[in-house]
Amino acid sequence: MKLNKVLAGLALATVAAAALATVTFSPATGTGWVGKGDVQLAFGWNNKALQQNFAGVTFTFVERTDYAITCEWTTGVRNPTLHVQTKTKTVGVNGTLASDARKNSSGKDGEVTGFFLTGYGTLVTEGGNFTAPLIGDKCPANNQAGVDDGKVVTDVSITGTGASLNAVSNGVSVKIWPPVAPIIL
Repeated sequence: MKLNKVLAGLALATVAAAALATVTFSPATGTGWVGKGDVQLAFGWNNKALQQNFAGVTFTFVERTDYAITCEWTTGVRNPTLHVQTKTKTVGVNGTLASDARKNSSGKDGEVTGFFLTGYGTLVTEGGNFTAPLIGDKCPANNQAGVDDGKVVTDVSITGTGASLNAVSNGVSVKIWPPVAPIIL
């Protein structure tokens, strides 16, 4: 009985969180919309905290590609080794504020209602900065400082990819897109 109540509560919370999601994002163009509720949920802010901190919110798009690279000795000795490398790229996403056109009770401009994403900005970071090797290239994991150990690449495959839109505030980056699929019980 107690487990059923916990599962029901979890399902309700998941559906409620999914219902709040108003992020629309095009990875092809870097454009879209992030509602204020998504930013508040990401950072645990109430409305007052969002209104105080909105100017420091930025957005980044992160792409990740995982490679499995198999290397073997070229001397005829079959001794394959597998190297896994990940390449990530983080790009800034430009945004403009959207706010309620009405003035509040103290005569100030209306509150922030969300952020229009207006396209990609500049490259923020690139990790695993390498170009995937081709079959026959020297093995990248064993070719430090120009040492040729005789190993060559015999296979390269992509084992995983991923992408996310993140909201960033005070150095904290939180994934806000794609949405997490709700748990169906």
